[in-house]
Amino acid sequence: LTKEGLITKNPDGYSITHKGSAELDQWLVKDQALDNTAKDIFSLRMYFSHRMDDERICELLQSQKIQHEAKQKFLQVILRQKYKSGHPSHEERGYYLLLKGSIEREAFYVNWLNECLDYIQEESKGQD
Repeated sequence: LTKEGLITKNPDGYSITHKGSAELDQWLVKDQALDNTAKDIFSLRMYFSHRMDDERICELLQSQKIQHEAKQKFLQVILRQKYKSGHPSHEERGYYLLLKGSIEREAFYVNWLNECLDYIQEESKGQD
C-alpha cells in the first residue's frame, strides 16, 4: 500500500493518503459478489463423522458448543459495556453492526451444534 501511494509511514504508525482515501471511498460503495465459504475445520470433521464413533462425535460437539457459547457471551458483554445507551454514534455504527453480526453468527452455530447433537443421539438410539 505504501508503494502504491495509498498510505504513508509516519512516527505514529501509518496514515491514509488522499489517493488512498479516494480509492477506499470507491471500494466501499461497490457491491460484492459472495465469496467462497470460509474454511471451518470443525465442519470438515463433521463431514467425515461417519469415520468416528458416536460417543467421540458427541464429545467434540459438546466441546464446540461450550466454546461458541462462551464466545457469544463474551461478545454480548462487550456489546452491553460499549453501548449502554442502546444505539451507537454514527462513527461507531460499523463496529456495532459487526459485533451484532458476530453474536448472531455464534447463536446460529450453537443452534447448529445442538441440532447435530440431537441427530447423532437419535441415530444412536435407533441402532440400539
